[in-house]
Amino acid sequence: MKKFSIYMDEHLVFFLDEKLAEINKDRTEEEGKMTRSQLINGMIKKSIVENYFGDEHDKYRMALAHNDEVLNRLVEHINDQTNAIFQIIHLMNGTEILEEDSNGNEQ
Repeated sequence: MKKFSIYMDEHLVFFLDEKLAEINKDRTEEEGKMTRSQLINGMIKKSIVENYFGDEHDKYRMALAHNDEVLNRLVEHINDQTNAIFQIIHLMNGTEILEEDSNGNEQ
């Protein structure tokens, strides 16, 4: 794996931490607790497979999701997907996202 840092809105971190607590609630020390990085990594992989391959249970397509060439082509589309997810989260929270132009100015 390669380290990747990301800044997230506090309410998203809170949401992830709640989900992580639910997942780890019944896990024993022997099973190992899931980390925030593992959760985010799994969510991104699942999102890629579901949104770009359609069927998360297709093992062939799952294998493609781990292929660097395929992932490189998909990375171009992740920003659009991420923006849509953030729009939905902000709508659920009753907040508004301001679009920015290429110079970083709010529109």
